[in-house]
Amino acid sequence: MDIILFTDITNHPIPVKTIGAYKIANVLRKNGYNTVVINDLNYIIQNRLDDLFDFLDEKVSENTLYFGISTTFLSVIKDNHDNTLVSQTGNAPLWVKHSHKKPYDYSHDEIESNFKLYPNFMKFINKLKSYNKKIVIGGSNHTSYLLNNLLKPDHWIQGLAETAIIQFTKDLISGKQMPQLYSYDKFAALYNFHNSHGTFTENDIVLENETLPIEFSRGCRFKCKFCSYPLLGRNTKDTRYIKSEEAIYRELKHNYDTFGTKNYFFLCDTFNETVEKLKIVKTAIDRIGIDCKFFSYLRIELLHKNPDQISILRDMGIGGAHFGIESLNYDSAKSIGKGLKTDLVLETIDKCREAWGTDVVTMGSFIIGLPHDTPSTCDEWTKIITNGEIGLTSVSFKPLSMDMNTNEDDKIFYSEFERNMGKYGYKRHGDNWKNEHWTFDEACKYAEYINSQWWATKKYGISPFNAMMYLTADYTWDEITSAKKGDIMFEKIRDESYIRGNEKRNEYFDRMLSSF
Repeated sequence: MDIILFTDITNHPIPVKTIGAYKIANVLRKNGYNTVVINDLNYIIQNRLDDLFDFLDEKVSENTLYFGISTTFLSVIKDNHDNTLVSQTGNAPLWVKHSHKKPYDYSHDEIESNFKLYPNFMKFINKLKSYNKKIVIGGSNHTSYLLNNLLKPDHWIQGLAETAIIQFTKDLISGKQMPQLYSYDKFAALYNFHNSHGTFTENDIVLENETLPIEFSRGCRFKCKFCSYPLLGRNTKDTRYIKSEEAIYRELKHNYDTFGTKNYFFLCDTFNETVEKLKIVKTAIDRIGIDCKFFSYLRIELLHKNPDQISILRDMGIGGAHFGIESLNYDSAKSIGKGLKTDLVLETIDKCREAWGTDVVTMGSFIIGLPHDTPSTCDEWTKIITNGEIGLTSVSFKPLSMDMNTNEDDKIFYSEFERNMGKYGYKRHGDNWKNEHWTFDEACKYAEYINSQWWATKKYGISPFNAMMYLTADYTWDEITSAKKGDIMFEKIRDESYIRGNEKRNEYFDRMLSSF
């Protein structure tokens, strides 16, 4: 093997493939580099470490260039000590210890003494180092900082890396001296995303019924002030970051012909950014003639403005939708870039429910600590949710998260709030933020409280992302969507999912070992 990549989405009961490592493997293979991706890293190093080491001993040779570790959805911390809040920002893990610094500020020794790492993790890292090959990490989030301090990798490639990884590999082969933080084309502007297709090959071991990730666009036309994702405010007419119908068709067709894939995570930051885009994707699906089922991130203002999107999504086969609503206080929502009044938010959700039916699961995510939101205003609008007055299957409340250690020389991966917190009424408080209404700790406690109220009073269902994930574990869609808290099926899925998930992980790894 020229290059061996490792990836993981940690703490999910059912295995899920991340798209990043496989996109990188795809461009490396197309440039002639023999590349393998090993998924489910944490499970394998905890349960199949000897098998992994045997595989590496057999496949690592003098021609092997480097090991790559995708960090975006990887967690290396198993159990934090007392007074530590484990939270989530987007999908990336963020560990925050009250009245202390963040984990990515810790030194190597401090990390090992302050945090409990997953069993065998350092054995795995030491094994990689024993081959005297380069170790490279990818990603631009908090986990990347943590692993950079813990592992001291040879190089860290930030951002969208299709072009960077090829240039890096060429520079490595040529013997060029490279900095530890390798910065090249961070937004992959030189990559032909518009016409790109194909992410997974037979060597990637796609399981029967597995839900696969796919992306049709990159970036977002909006610029929400709390968001630190790249390519914010992207022009919807900039086709560099939107795939062509032919590229979409070819990738969907390849996956169907090769793996029988019909179930997807559509990973666009805003899938419904234009009606035209939805129609392009629908046309590609119709050309193949499959009954597709998918999860996507949707902007509720656009569904209100363009109600025909609701029926287009239904006809495409929507199975799960995530709405980033953030707040039902209109002043608060408007201040961060969300422009729909509360009654219209609720009305639009009801229209979606009416058009899509009960077999489509929906989720709303909310943030505590936004401008204009006080404990009193939050008490008012959260009651709408906990009293069951909103037509969502599931909800999630999280505190506003901000990185207090922005790099003045490189602000492209920071939110507007992080870059200009004083302008919006925030200031440093210890190692986190405060404003006139909240400290970060208070926002954390309030979010935890409202989450517990939802769980205690609402017959909630399975979240849309998890619903699509459970298809991989061979549950039927009827079983998944009918499961509500307290029902036999809900408890059955909860109790069985890790068992089924580990069976799938072992099936995947056994097939991978026999394929090379």
